[in-house]
Amino acid sequence: MDRKKLYLIFITLCGVFLRFFHLTKKCFWCDEFLAISLSRIPSFSDMVRWIIKNDAHPPLFYSVIRGVFQFTQSEFGLRLIPFLFGAGAVFIFYLLLKETEENHLLPLVLFSFSPAAILWSQIVKSYSTLTFFSLLSLFMFLKYSKTGRPRDVTLWIISSLITLYLHNYGVIIILGEVIILLMYREKISLKLFLIPSIVIF
Repeated sequence: MDRKKLYLIFITLCGVFLRFFHLTKKCFWCDEFLAISLSRIPSFSDMVRWIIKNDAHPPLFYSVIRGVFQFTQSEFGLRLIPFLFGAGAVFIFYLLLKETEENHLLPLVLFSFSPAAILWSQIVKSYSTLTFFSLLSLFMFLKYSKTGRPRDVTLWIISSLITLYLHNYGVIIILGEVIILLMYREKISLKLFLIPSIVIF
């Protein structure tokens, strides 16, 4: 294995470690209590109705936390979901760089050691999950534009739908992909994306 690959592996593992380090050092804080309090609502349908009426974002992340809440209410247990997706985002980001960049090292360092990305992976909020599925949507979008394989388009559709139901900012990611299609329509077959786009929207 050459030195560059060793550096990339080391940086990726450092990024994962930093997202896990001191995962439970801080107690739950104000924003996290929203997800926790929603998990205490006896009826799932009542929770969804409250979110639709009072919260700006879709209910998917709160639904996941509600499921975890049935098994554990600890800082570690509830923050494990954001950590896992935050750690996974580092790997997806590396795969995305391999598709788009020749120099992987600097962008990977910046993302792996990003204080914001580390913080998002340690709080019971949807940000790390949104980051993971946004990156996965972009990665599968690029893969499908090159291969046209059913597996790639299926993963693109699924990751895009999850992104949309996680956070309102998910719309920005999907619109960005649409803009890429329009800008590079001479290189990317629009026919490939017609039916999948209808499914997503």
